[in-house]
Amino acid sequence: MYEPRELTEYDLTYMDKVTETPGAESMGWCYQCAQCVGVCPVDHVGSYGPRKLFRKLQTGTNLFESDDLWLCTTCMNCLRVCPKEVDMMKIIPAVREQVVLNGKLPGEIQEMLQNVSEYGNPMGESPRKRVRWKKGLGKSS
Repeated sequence: MYEPRELTEYDLTYMDKVTETPGAESMGWCYQCAQCVGVCPVDHVGSYGPRKLFRKLQTGTNLFESDDLWLCTTCMNCLRVCPKEVDMMKIIPAVREQVVLNGKLPGEIQEMLQNVSEYGNPMGESPRKRVRWKKGLGKSS
């Protein structure tokens, strides 16, 4: 009548790697209560959220190479409601720091940082061009 349940073996390598990162130890404390789901502004619009991130780590996603790492706004809403005090405000920056130190930033972020270094803004436009754009503002036709 019932099908036997199939158990899945998950690779916890990346979960262990995150929890061994200084500052990110609390990631292992999550017990999937979902309190963070309702308060995460990014969870409402995409496939990111603290709970989803934890689940992806459980199922073998490498957070150190995932775009999800860069979606967190560090708004602290999840920390305010988490009964286990899983501190995404320490976890996300700690893992981001490791990615930066290993030189594995996503292309868009590398480009943005290069633009800031070269032009002083993330858009990659010269300050003169920005001044020309501003000249037309506020004039009525």
